Amino acid sequence: QGGAPRSAHGEEYDNFVEFVMRTMQGVRRVLVTEGQPVRLQELPAVFERRCDTVFEKSRLALQDMNDVVSLLELFPECFKVDVGPGGPTVALLPGSPQLQQPDEKVALMLWRRSMDLQPKKLFDCLDTYRSVRQKLQEEAREQVKLMKAQEAAKLSIAEAQAAAMPKSAP
Repeated sequence: QGGAPRSAHGEEYDNFVEFVMRTMQGVRRVLVTEGQPVRLQELPAVFERRCDTVFEKSRLALQDMNDVVSLLELFPECFKVDVGPGGPTVALLPGSPQLQQPDEKVALMLWRRSMDLQPKKLFDCLDTYRSVRQKLQEEAREQVKLMKAQEAAKLSIAEAQAAAMPKSAP
């Protein structure tokens, strides 16, 4: 892709929305190929087998099967989730139109959640470590200055008291 972002939210957001749409198009193709509803529990494995790629749950902001249902329900014109005795299934609605991108507010919510679910990058952790370490070092230096000032004040008081004491004659 490259070039200017397609939205005001930047390239990462645009890539995420494109990823969601391509994944949902893959789910649609899987359901067309299967020709029948697919058990929700089996959807990731069937997707991976048919699309020859991983069904990236964390990147899609999915933690469990309820989240998968919620994601599929964002495309009601295309997918029907049915909760039956054998567990939930997903089917393609007859004559379903092409998928439409989710509303911007929904896409932003998914994107933020997806970022929260991603493992932290090593360098992000290193930056956090460095900033916390620097803050602690600054606090320690301030503490040392405070302790030195307190010691100097005690010494001044002791010297003043010593000077105020009458001196005994020899």
